[in-house]
Amino acid sequence: PGFDHGNGHSYFRDSPWVSTDLLVTLLHDLRPAARGLAQDPVSGIWSFPEDYLSRVEAAIANTAPAQAQTAPAPAAAP
Repeated sequence: PGFDHGNGHSYFRDSPWVSTDLLVTLLHDLRPAARGLAQDPVSGIWSFPEDYLSRVEAAIANTAPAQAQTAPAPAAAP
């Protein structure tokens, strides 16, 4: 919803989950499933499951244990 509002990058600024996912991708080079995203078996589209925060926190902890202990937790979805 609202993808056509703003300058085309507002989804990144407005969604803590999207910005977290992009940053985790860049920092840890993890594939979507490893970051905690869920793929629809029919369409192939990746989405954020309800437990995304716990999944991404576990992914960070598994790839960079020292960082996970000191990094702030991602914000809840709006």
